[in-house]
Amino acid sequence: MKEIAREHLLQLKQEKGKDNKLEIQKVQQAIDNDSYGYEEYQNTKEKLTTEDFKSRFVKPPELERECMSVYTFIGGLYIQLLESGYYYWEGYQDKDLSQLIKFMCNKIYKK
Repeated sequence: MKEIAREHLLQLKQEKGKDNKLEIQKVQQAIDNDSYGYEEYQNTKEKLTTEDFKSRFVKPPELERECMSVYTFIGGLYIQLLESGYYYWEGYQDKDLSQLIKFMCNKIYKK
């Protein structure tokens, strides 16, 4: 999953009007140390309405019927916030977004 880490680093370097040298340095060190994971990845999340999320695709992915909003991440992954208050990712649910992000990172990074 080094591609995701490199994509994150590139995104940080291309941001205009933001002093993020420290964040760039932390991500670069995590890549160099092969320790890029939850701490760095969770910073890439962006909350979108379902309409905004779907508008980013020619053929949008199928969302759960009770999806209220979507958290997107670098690499094309996303977590749905359901009406029940649970967060949903590929068959897994949790009331705590940070716990589901950790779980997702463990799955994609095979830790």
